[in-house]
Amino acid sequence: MKSKEFFAACADAFSPLMTQFGLEAAGQHDRKDVWEWVLKNRTTGIRVIYELKDYYIGFQICRLENGRLKPFMGEMRPDSALSCFDLLDLLSIRIPNEEHEPIEEFKLSKYSLPEILSRSAEYLYNLAGDVLEGNFEVFDSLDRIVKDRARVAAFKKWGDKAHEFGW
Repeated sequence: MKSKEFFAACADAFSPLMTQFGLEAAGQHDRKDVWEWVLKNRTTGIRVIYELKDYYIGFQICRLENGRLKPFMGEMRPDSALSCFDLLDLLSIRIPNEEHEPIEEFKLSKYSLPEILSRSAEYLYNLAGDVLEGNFEVFDSLDRIVKDRARVAAFKKWGDKAHEFGW
């Protein structure tokens, strides 16, 4: 697959979201080993990231600041202001009692890329309508999940020195 085909597949899979939530394609980037496709409306952005080298596909849902996605911030700290969250974390909150089959659905070794794009768009359509309409209440819970995971990772990486970084 070429980047042009990837971007077309994204547009096809996410077209119901675009129609329902007033989202528009806001960017596509071909950075050799990483392709990124972005949608946004007046409050919310969706970022689709395909890392060719690692054979990874990821989906983020973001709160816009002044109509823009915040750039990646690097190393996370406890006081970091997060504005983008992984779709899988959102799914862990919205469908907590399931066996987390959605995680399996995002594995490129198991499903085709167009199939994964369609499934992710379906999850966003069915489980993130509030966020896509500008209600970010769930972001408080997502922030805790992400920072708890970052805290564990910081201690694993830095040991007791992680306290120096606020953990």
